[in-house]
Amino acid sequence: MESYKGFFARVSNYLYSKDRKSSVDRRDDSDRSKSGEVLMSNIKDLPKQLLTYLARIGFHTRKRYSNKRLLFIALAHLGDTIRTLCLAEYLHKQGFHLYAVAKSVPAEVLSMSRLFQEIFVFEPRWSSLHTTWIETLQRAFSFSRWAKNRRFGVSITTHHHPFNSIIAYMCPAKVRIGHNGAGDHLLTEVVRTTVHPATVEGINALAKPLTGEVPTERVPYLHIPEPLIMQIRKLTSYKRPLLVVHPGAGSPVNIWSPDNFGMVIRNLKMPTLVVCSATEKPLAHRVSAVGGDCTVFITSTVNELAAAIASADIFLGNDAGLSHLAVALRKPTVVAFMQRGKKEVWGYSLPYYKGIEVWESPNGRIMDVIKACKEVLGLSDSGQN
Repeated sequence: MESYKGFFARVSNYLYSKDRKSSVDRRDDSDRSKSGEVLMSNIKDLPKQLLTYLARIGFHTRKRYSNKRLLFIALAHLGDTIRTLCLAEYLHKQGFHLYAVAKSVPAEVLSMSRLFQEIFVFEPRWSSLHTTWIETLQRAFSFSRWAKNRRFGVSITTHHHPFNSIIAYMCPAKVRIGHNGAGDHLLTEVVRTTVHPATVEGINALAKPLTGEVPTERVPYLHIPEPLIMQIRKLTSYKRPLLVVHPGAGSPVNIWSPDNFGMVIRNLKMPTLVVCSATEKPLAHRVSAVGGDCTVFITSTVNELAAAIASADIFLGNDAGLSHLAVALRKPTVVAFMQRGKKEVWGYSLPYYKGIEVWESPNGRIMDVIKACKEVLGLSDSGQN
């Protein structure tokens, strides 16, 4: 029996020979698949799985996507959506025309990236108490009509969620890409990675079925209007260096004690702006009471929150969406992780980022957080961020 080394050499010579390229490039996709079947039928005494794998390498990665309309299905939280922007930037540079379906708050961040031609806002029942199931179904049918009119060629499901898979099924795209376990029976391309699918590397791997490569960029770019930043700086009388603190989070289990935030502010002795939404107002006032002289900024728009973070010299917060937003804005960031193992998945390996696992200490590791703030602020002062 022929050795595997000799077999791979023979098949490789056939797949990438100049004579075959010139003849195959003039054929359509159906002819290419037929030539692949002929090749597979002529090679005997090899496992079926190996033949299938070789066929995918030889023909699928060469497939030309004539329809460049691509839909991002990102019905996830703010931080999850921000992490998909690196993949979006890469595919935008590859010539794809990007569209997205997202919840209302993450949709604002997607619009700030200036990558998407159109964003369909979808607020499911479980993410908004003001949305009924009837309204959710009506919105789903509206999305179906919207997607049908755009005639998408590719859809990408970026996160594991049953409703994301349903939306992918409702989108009439010929190619549906997603991670292993995200409704495999509804996908045409299942991506399996060795890293957690929620990490930036795991999300970037979704580009491989389209381009054959995985983008290496880990931090996206967001555009904040300069007049809005100057408006926020007026709240603190332009005092520098400015510390921006966000004591809230989407999940209560991720919230570090507001008293601990206040102790950090008191020790750092920096001008501080505490940002929060209307529902997080009690947390912000508690932080201000413990920390001393702080300015509390309450807003419900992501644009103003992003402008507040963009005006900062350092950001301190929980494992929440605004922490990912601070990283995307290239701000020195310190994050308090309240759950075991979350730092490895939701953290970043960046010189201006520090993640502290505060769950493992009764006092919340206040001194470690203070030390981390001083370290990242020192990096900022030396221009390394």
